[in-house]
Amino acid sequence: MKSPGRGAALLILATLVLPATSHAQSLPERGAAESLFDDGRRLMEARRFDEACEKFEKSQQIEPAVGTLLNLGDCMAAVGKMASAWTRYREAGNLAIKLGDRRAELAGQRARAVEPRISRLTIRVSEVNRVDGLEIQKDGAKVDPVLIETAMPVDAGAHVLSASAPGRKSWRQEIELTEGASVEVEVPVLENDVAPPPAVIEPAPVPAPVQQRPRPAEVPTRPVPTSVYVLGGVAVVGAAAATVFGLDARAKKSDAEKTCSPFCTEQTIDDANRSALFCDVSLGIALVSAATGATLFFTRPTVYVTHDAAWLQVDASF
Repeated sequence: MKSPGRGAALLILATLVLPATSHAQSLPERGAAESLFDDGRRLMEARRFDEACEKFEKSQQIEPAVGTLLNLGDCMAAVGKMASAWTRYREAGNLAIKLGDRRAELAGQRARAVEPRISRLTIRVSEVNRVDGLEIQKDGAKVDPVLIETAMPVDAGAHVLSASAPGRKSWRQEIELTEGASVEVEVPVLENDVAPPPAVIEPAPVPAPVQQRPRPAEVPTRPVPTSVYVLGGVAVVGAAAATVFGLDARAKKSDAEKTCSPFCTEQTIDDANRSALFCDVSLGIALVSAATGATLFFTRPTVYVTHDAAWLQVDASF
């Protein structure tokens, strides 16, 4: 049977050992949180508020504490972020109440002090615009649908609101909030985002093939000189004249023989001789012209004439 005193001693030992073990495991984290907190306090005293806020934020993430939240609230108020300061004071008060910390009242006083300086933003969305998939964002972060139509505490300064929904054109608006102002923004009805039909790209016209004209052909020919035609005409005229004069001379000579017996006059003989002479001359001219024309015709040179190939094919069919 175990002694009651021995059991009590074991219980007391366990009570002492367990917290010490837990405390030893959190010492590095607590040390980092304390260092960050101290840095934040020094930066606050140096009025380097932005850097101080970063230190307090990191310290609070490592080890939440009422004092850290109160200092973070003071830092936020110093840089003009009244909504953030009010939120930190409220968090400090709630944590103090949970821990039984007497600083709960102090946190409440500071929250009430900055509350009139808080800017508030109300986002309104009409029933017509409450389409499926509607998403509203503030500064790139999604706004919980529960907060729509609610005056939200917002830090003063520039903010960007946007709205989007499937099949609708997105909407975006920039606003500027001053300290303590209350602003309402109505999200307009998002227009249908009907994509235009794809542009029909007409194919580039194919240029008609260039028909190459056949190379002109050179055809040999022997054109008849004009002089041949002239000489031929002279020969014909000369032959005709020789015939006429010859017939005339023969007729006159025959008449003279009939009428000149026993004697003929010189006039009659001269007429017959003259006609015979004209006949000889005309015949000579005709023969010379014919001979010259024939010589020119048979000795004419060959000339190469360029003709279109298509014309030659058509001409060849005749």
